[in-house]
Amino acid sequence: MAVTTARRDVDIKLGLKKNMRELPTLGELLDRLKQAEDYYGGAIPRDAALAWSGYIGALLEWGLISVHDHQIAAEHLPEIEGENPIIRIFLGYNANV
Repeated sequence: MAVTTARRDVDIKLGLKKNMRELPTLGELLDRLKQAEDYYGGAIPRDAALAWSGYIGALLEWGLISVHDHQIAAEHLPEIEGENPIIRIFLGYNANV
């Protein structure tokens, strides 16, 4: 109980809400992907692309973005060569992919 109360007090002091922000928009995702491209000199590297793939996949799985928005955002990621572990996480390790 004390930990929960302490956490709530910290959240209040920092101005945090239970729901941190509104749902992400496609425009926000595309802006952030563009920032990543710029940061990496025009091409998002494999490790960052995997992280992005997992991030937008999680947004889709949790119903925070639409299938359409996921498809558009995913089109801005480089093709991930080799096995994509994100697919296994979402579809399961026993899935025939």
